Amino acid sequence: MSKLWDVMRDLLQQGQFSDMEILCQGVTFKVHKAIVCTQSSYFHSAIFDGFKESTEKAINLQDDTPDTVERILSFLYLRDYSEEGHNVQYEQPVSELAIHNNESDSLIPENEPESTEPAHQAAFNDIEVFIAADKYGIIPLKTSGCLKVLSMDG
Repeated sequence: MSKLWDVMRDLLQQGQFSDMEILCQGVTFKVHKAIVCTQSSYFHSAIFDGFKESTEKAINLQDDTPDTVERILSFLYLRDYSEEGHNVQYEQPVSELAIHNNESDSLIPENEPESTEPAHQAAFNDIEVFIAADKYGIIPLKTSGCLKVLSMDG
């Protein structure tokens, strides 16, 4: 990988010199306005158009999962995201949206598919990213997510 890629990865992972935060279900991502606001019409408007986020320098994305937000940020910083793994390590809190599954006595997040097949999970993740990219006005990510879904086998 290139030195620039390494620098961008380090900025994303460590949050050094961050000047805004993205909050999602108990997870805080320390990010950089120059990176996220220049690539997202939603983030740009929230920070620069006089909304409360412009004074707080924080955006709350409670409708998305931390995994989806992590994939969005990975794309904004690195121009790609992992469908299954993570480029940003974060502590994942116990989800308040988890529901109890009586058959297996385990917690299943409400918005996760029941299939555990990697191809199905990757497709679900790509669809979540596509929806978020559309919502946040990140056209290159929307295109990338769409292409990933269309290139799935099966």
